Amino acid sequence: MQKVNILFNKIKSLYSGKARKQIQNKKILSMENASQRFEHIYKKLWSSKESISGTGSPLDFTKNIRLHLPPKIFTKFNISSILDTPCGDFHWMQHVLKNHNEIDYIGGDIVNMLFLENNKKYASNHISFIILDIT
Repeated sequence: MQKVNILFNKIKSLYSGKARKQIQNKKILSMENASQRFEHIYKKLWSSKESISGTGSPLDFTKNIRLHLPPKIFTKFNISSILDTPCGDFHWMQHVLKNHNEIDYIGGDIVNMLFLENNKKYASNHISFIILDIT
């Protein structure tokens, strides 16, 4: 009987997790527009201690691309400008561009909050951000 109870509790917890996700998905889809949906996702679902742009944005996770973009990609292909969309919170890309003032960067995102915050923190003569909906 104990094994049955353990199995029942596992199934119950799996179902309640699925039910929570379904409720969350319905809530997101009921929002008026894509900007509101993504703002909710950034604030409630993707945020971490390091970046609100999701699990692919921490510095440990982006180490290889940050090391290889400037010397191998920028130089090899003579990159002079970048349109990065969706740019999210610009967490890891700021480190890539730190020593590359020769590259004009435009970060685009649908979330107004990110547009405002990124411009406030990072905008310069070669870095800018725009509101851009690619959905």
